[in-house]
Amino acid sequence: MGFGLLFIGFFLAYAGSFTPLAVFTYVLGVGIVLYSLKKLIFENKMFLCSAVIALLLEVVSMAYLIMYVFGFGGLRVLNALLTVQSILSTILAISLAFAIFIISRSLSLTKIQAKATVDIALASVYLIFAIVTSFAKSEIVLQRTGLVAFILKILYIALSLFIIFNCYMRICYEGDEDMQGKNSFAPFRYLNDKLNNAMEKGKDKKGKKK
Repeated sequence: MGFGLLFIGFFLAYAGSFTPLAVFTYVLGVGIVLYSLKKLIFENKMFLCSAVIALLLEVVSMAYLIMYVFGFGGLRVLNALLTVQSILSTILAISLAFAIFIISRSLSLTKIQAKATVDIALASVYLIFAIVTSFAKSEIVLQRTGLVAFILKILYIALSLFIIFNCYMRICYEGDEDMQGKNSFAPFRYLNDKLNNAMEKGKDKKGKKK
């Protein structure tokens, strides 16, 4: 139940950030993420750090929503809140990936562990580019770093969703044994299987070269 809610919340907050309703979906999505982490903390304390970050992110997102809707603060304050929101959201994704990395390693779930490692790297590099972009003044630097940051953002969000979905399918905590709906998200499961197969082929090629 926890990972299922985490998937829904993460999708609303992060994938929803590319939609015109991003201001509203972000607050709703982060709220669901926070609620799911509240449940997951009881199963594994590794999610405690993520829950704290999610709480801070929800406060910032709520502040931005209120100021945006009612016209408080001005453009400079709104931009500052957006920057803080972007940084916190990336740190949240990194902390979630790290928690899943530790858990998957303890359960010998090597595929999830490998994906989490890549996700941490992608999100970390994105964070660096996002910070550089936010402080850059040159148009050329803005264009180049902005494009790279956008691509990295799409990649780490997509991979994070795949990882959380994997956890939903593979990690069963107490009370989830009889959960229905594990066969739902058929299109996403198809893409997830393709990604796993691609990773397996990559490992086989490396093994043959050695």
